[in-house]
Amino acid sequence: MPPERPLRFPAPHLDEYRLDFARERRAAAGRLLEHRVRRVARGLRSRRPHARLDAVRALRHLAFLREPLLRVVAAIGCEYLRRPPVDADEPVRAAVQHLVADCCRTRPASPVLLDLTGATLLDLDLAGCVIRDLHCPGARFLGRTDLSYAEVTGTTDLGGARFTGDAVFSDVRLRGTPGSPGPSSPPRPTSAGPTSPVPPGSTA
Repeated sequence: MPPERPLRFPAPHLDEYRLDFARERRAAAGRLLEHRVRRVARGLRSRRPHARLDAVRALRHLAFLREPLLRVVAAIGCEYLRRPPVDADEPVRAAVQHLVADCCRTRPASPVLLDLTGATLLDLDLAGCVIRDLHCPGARFLGRTDLSYAEVTGTTDLGGARFTGDAVFSDVRLRGTPGSPGPSSPPRPTSAGPTSPVPPGSTA
């Protein structure tokens, strides 16, 4: 039996094969990294605060390896912030808030969606972030909230949100449509002291 001859592709077909192979390798690497992200995120369920902080640090490292992971990590962070706060959780929540904000500050080609429905947020700093949709109905903003120079390209929903500290919204850009219910603009900032709750359906 004669030996098998190696496959030979015409030059155009060889180029297509190489491109397909490269795309498949990138897709496989992306799936592997996303699986790793979700495995690391399990550490956020630990009862030990230092273990949760370790998980946040690992997620930060993974988030910036590939642009699609920014959206995955931001969604995981928002999920954590929507949970009711527990004892000794303040440093972890602060680290998660910083991570979510940094995912939005990289200005990816496809902006990140932030779902902070009912979340309790302390000194939230989203200054300079680019966000696809900002959903914060029923959220509690404690301390100083800074969205100066932020840009929301999609919907903004602040219905029922409460601001109990200074709110800074200078030069914020809302380019999409208002959510429902909720204001189409953020509340007016105050120079000092708490702000009042955001009345549903009102505009600044």
